[in-house]
Amino acid sequence: MTLRALEEIKAQVRQNALLLQALAKKQLVQRGALSDEYNFPMKNEEDLKRVEDMLREKEQEKTLTSYLFTFGGSSAGDTIRRIMCHIISNQFAAQFNWLGCGNKRAFAALKLVSITRVRCP
Repeated sequence: MTLRALEEIKAQVRQNALLLQALAKKQLVQRGALSDEYNFPMKNEEDLKRVEDMLREKEQEKTLTSYLFTFGGSSAGDTIRRIMCHIISNQFAAQFNWLGCGNKRAFAALKLVSITRVRCP
């Protein structure tokens, strides 16, 4: 009886593994499509304006929020770092600081910031 239960558990684990593999493949395809749609990483003002304009639509905002949080992380800070590395190039990011002091733009004012705060404290 115990042996049969173990065999059933093993079969269920195999089935779950196959389902997870299928989901992972689907997610990779969706990631690629969304990354192309938003043209990440953003490299210039034109890219940023296009993304910010797209985010004015609630449905786009939901889609991008879900997409960005698939990157995950071990903490909120780690998740944000992964997201930022994906969405903006280092050269373009150097033109920003949080409040826009000096000759830099305020990153805090971007719609992208509100998306990252949806699930992170």
